[in-house]
Amino acid sequence: MDGRRKQAVFSESEAIINPVGLFTAPRWNAQTERLMVALCPATLNRVSEELGSNGGVELEPRYPCRDELLTQLARSLMTEFEQ
Repeated sequence: MDGRRKQAVFSESEAIINPVGLFTAPRWNAQTERLMVALCPATLNRVSEELGSNGGVELEPRYPCRDELLTQLARSLMTEFEQ
């Protein structure tokens, strides 16, 4: 990540949060099934403002990241794609 090597062990339903502009090159030692979701920074800011914030959302890099709402949303997306 940004020229520095970091190693992490992931479990099912864990995610990588990668803010815009941050270069990462993840590699896996085993075959995995992944879902990539890209969100436009302008959309995040608009939604933030609609929810009452002043906008200016900045994501912090996190990995592995476990979040139940994010997991539920990803599973819902996968179900939609499979139908």
